[in-house]
Amino acid sequence: MLHCGLNPNNFTYPFVIKACTGSSLIRNGIVVHTHVVKSGLESDSYIQSSLIHFYASVRDLLGARQLFDMCSETDLVSWNSMIDGYVKSGEMELAQSVFDRMVVRDTISWNTMINGYGILGRIEDAKKLFDKMPERNVRSWNSLLAGYDKCGDVENAFDMFSKMPYRDIVSWNAMLACYAHSGKSNEALALFDEMKALGIKPTEATMVSLLSACGHLGALDQGLNLHSYIIECELDINSIVGTALVDMYAKCGSISRASEIFHSLESKDVLAWNTIITGMAMHGNARATTQLFHLMQKEGVAPNDITFVAVLGACRHVGLIEEGRRLLACMRSTYGIVPKVEHYGCVIDLLARAGRLEEAMELVGTMPMEPNATAWGALLGGCRIYANAEVGENVGKRLINLQPHHSGRGVQEFLFELAKAGICNLNGKFNSHLQIKEVHAPLFSACVLDLEVFSLQTKGQRPESSPTAIFSVSLTFGCSNTDR
Repeated sequence: MLHCGLNPNNFTYPFVIKACTGSSLIRNGIVVHTHVVKSGLESDSYIQSSLIHFYASVRDLLGARQLFDMCSETDLVSWNSMIDGYVKSGEMELAQSVFDRMVVRDTISWNTMINGYGILGRIEDAKKLFDKMPERNVRSWNSLLAGYDKCGDVENAFDMFSKMPYRDIVSWNAMLACYAHSGKSNEALALFDEMKALGIKPTEATMVSLLSACGHLGALDQGLNLHSYIIECELDINSIVGTALVDMYAKCGSISRASEIFHSLESKDVLAWNTIITGMAMHGNARATTQLFHLMQKEGVAPNDITFVAVLGACRHVGLIEEGRRLLACMRSTYGIVPKVEHYGCVIDLLARAGRLEEAMELVGTMPMEPNATAWGALLGGCRIYANAEVGENVGKRLINLQPHHSGRGVQEFLFELAKAGICNLNGKFNSHLQIKEVHAPLFSACVLDLEVFSLQTKGQRPESSPTAIFSVSLTFGCSNTDR
């Protein structure tokens, strides 16, 4: 248009600015803004509104606010654009200040605020706005429902879900996700049955939540049924759904199926690679784990910190000491990834399991951050295996100081053994925090029988508060323990 010598007008610019907004073409949007100023149309209300929305969408909140404050008359779209920009940046106080100044609000204004508070887990603030709304639509309910999911409040989420005057697929997916995230896998599968009975067509988000539920339970048969259902409904097995299938099969003990699905994916992002690498590591296949790690890089996908946790975990399981140390050392130098406490913890555990306790203590001393209970616990485990009371007493003291009420079996039993044998007293802290009594380590398992899932729990803590590992047991075709 410009090359033809035609001058854009106040009808042209809003469409061009909208195109830049939708495509996140920041530089192009700024160029268009320059043309607007040169053409003397910067005071046009429609153009101003489009520019405010553009700058807010690309997170240039300073530019958006400057335009907003310069406007003599701002329409509802401009107000909502400012609120949306602040919400997406997590600036809820600034969003609230704009919201409070609004003379006229629509459901978009209210829903944006409710969604913003929900994302940050400020569910009480979200609920107050929801209760004040003069008129609600399904997005209002979905926004609050998503907030309860964020907070892990399953009870209030289901109460909200039950009261909804109308539910769309987003509502069902939000409730399914809430159940899946909270470990209520049986409830998620039951809700899906209700959803199917009503003839509601699932989306990829539906299947991801359900596959996660099956993986959590170790319910392979139900996972297979879901896989068949995905094919039957002709849902696209893209990177997201494919990764969920890989994760489900790996957690249900079928690593061969997980590998098959992974290699069939046309597009594999870093999450897909991490999932199969973690699955292989979980099954103790260190060789396959390292091979996938190298293949990942060969195919141009850069590993991240999660990748290294999985690979180091595989090295730990089979005792690849030098490989583990090499990987930890090259994280920063070769890959530009700063090792976290989880990475150090893997290598500390690796050294401790091999009886190289002094080296493990040296590594603890070189850590740039404070070791957490997991790192100390790994070292304590090595002390138990090799009956090293000297290092064990030192580690025990640190653990007691770090977590005086820690209920892990390894810590309590080892310190109990040392104290009972008169090897250490821990300056009286042992007796004050850990009375001489029998220690029960709570376990949680899931049993699959005739396609129905039952939760079993030993005496002790509730499953969701248990610090121990989760095991899945299949009673249909034999018995297998898969460490999560």
